[in-house]
Amino acid sequence: MVVARGVVVAAPQPGTETAHALGRLAQATAIAFRRHPHLNNVLTHICGADWKRLDTALRAVLDPAASPRTLSPLALNLLDLMNAERGVTGRIMKPYFHELLATLLPPAEAAEVAERIGALFRRAQSWRRI
Repeated sequence: MVVARGVVVAAPQPGTETAHALGRLAQATAIAFRRHPHLNNVLTHICGADWKRLDTALRAVLDPAASPRTLSPLALNLLDLMNAERGVTGRIMKPYFHELLATLLPPAEAAEVAERIGALFRRAQSWRRI
């Protein structure tokens, strides 16, 4: 168990990103987001109170093979919130998510996941402009 900003979550096992580790990271992230009052409120709204949809979107965003063209509108919205630092929610979510990664994963793996998601966000931004 790991505590991130007072939220207790099970840390994924370090090592290669298997489907199991990816699922655990997505689950731990969803739990942490749900425990944050503002993020819980916003995410409940954007996923239509269907937390399974949010879990699916998180798994898609965290998947190393993710492509902007294959992400759902919810996953693209979530990716934007996790990276853009626009509005109140973006300014809360990005540092919260990065702190959560640093708490749950070894430093090199946390940096790799953050960079990969940032790169996915940049590809999504350029893809949307086309």
